[in-house]
Amino acid sequence: MKNILTAILAGTLLLSSSPAEARDVVSDDGNQLLSDCSDDSGYMQGFCLGYIRALDNGMIMLLALNNKKYCRPQGVTVGQVRDVYLSYIRRHPAERNQNNLGLALSANNEAWPCDGI
Repeated sequence: MKNILTAILAGTLLLSSSPAEARDVVSDDGNQLLSDCSDDSGYMQGFCLGYIRALDNGMIMLLALNNKKYCRPQGVTVGQVRDVYLSYIRRHPAERNQNNLGLALSANNEAWPCDGI
């Protein structure tokens, strides 16, 4: 089941980039994600939101597969999720080299902790 999750997440991330983009865009750690999402070009801002959405969906699926709680309130937008993730990465520079999925889990747990966990 985890192999299926990995394949879905990888496919989603591959589909989020454009063949017109001159460089290979892959935000696999916090350093690259912060750099990509700090680029003001329309393409990169769209990439950032799409990547964050795919990353967030992967995190939600991983939590479900491992029977872990997901405690984010309803109505939170992808823009808010982006802000929470990027804020976490900026405030924890020693962790920026880590995989984005782990950073997303940490940022989500910090912003929306589950009671009793």
